[in-house]
Amino acid sequence: MVYTLLEHLSNELLISVFEYLDAVHLYHAFSDLNTRFNQILNDSLIRLYFDSNNVRDYRDHYIFNRINRHQIITLTITSGRFLAYLKFYISTFINLQSIIFNSTNHSQDFLSELEPLGKLRTLVVRNTLNECEFVRRIVFENELPQLRKFIYIPKVQHHYVEHVGLNDTTRNASNNLEYMKIQNVHSSNLAVFLRKSSNLKYLNVSITDTLETGVLSSKLIYLNINLFRTTYDNLYQLLHLSSLLNLKKFELSGYGYDQKLLNGEKLRYLVSSVPSLRIFNVNMKINTTPSFEIKVATFENEKIYWKNLKWYVEGMYATLRAELF
Repeated sequence: MVYTLLEHLSNELLISVFEYLDAVHLYHAFSDLNTRFNQILNDSLIRLYFDSNNVRDYRDHYIFNRINRHQIITLTITSGRFLAYLKFYISTFINLQSIIFNSTNHSQDFLSELEPLGKLRTLVVRNTLNECEFVRRIVFENELPQLRKFIYIPKVQHHYVEHVGLNDTTRNASNNLEYMKIQNVHSSNLAVFLRKSSNLKYLNVSITDTLETGVLSSKLIYLNINLFRTTYDNLYQLLHLSSLLNLKKFELSGYGYDQKLLNGEKLRYLVSSVPSLRIFNVNMKINTTPSFEIKVATFENEKIYWKNLKWYVEGMYATLRAELF
């Protein structure tokens, strides 16, 4: 059978289509068209996402008040006039699973309103400034214990999380995060992040200065580290002091000043203490010396271990990309 009209689709297919649309756009397009569409829009099975940036005028505001907030599972909050109004109602999104704060510096204002949302699992804060206190309250004080995934991406590249202290009342607290991605972290805070996140399975972190040794979670399955500058010995201590029995994938990127990072044999030895590792990807810019080609040749001599080897020189830096079998 050839379907020529949207109405010919089954309710299940229509729900699948509707779930790709923002809730405001969806209600603008289909609300009150006919009885069937209204029934689908009120179906308890439908799961919608809502972006506050799409509320631009009084008509959008009227539509928002008609939306069944129990259907919203993903919410994006962007700076704008609607922000204060949304804060008043956010606790009514009882099935909310993920929330994204985008380009707003008012994330902290919502924290107390999010506490009753027991199904909330993912929190993303991106393109923001001066939200270090927010990070501290989430990671160090565990103010949202229902969270399992936390992503923090500040707007300014060289802004980093620093001077985030712990007081005596939170010293023994630990969060429940299993996935954490944080950019531009000061290395002096990394050990604290790791200590407060003992349940981590996925860690993606970029560090703004020289790597300091810390102990990684033994539950880690995936590890991605982007470094501003580091040495082979720093990495060796980080990996060998941690009991990474479950780590399956390790991705290393950033800038290095240690010629050992150009040595395929040493890099292979670097991860030798990780018994379950299946994928080790290297994508580094490394300060070069005249012996650069000799160092890189160690990868060629180990072709049974390395694949997709690529390297080129730009000024004083060599870019090295390689994957360990």
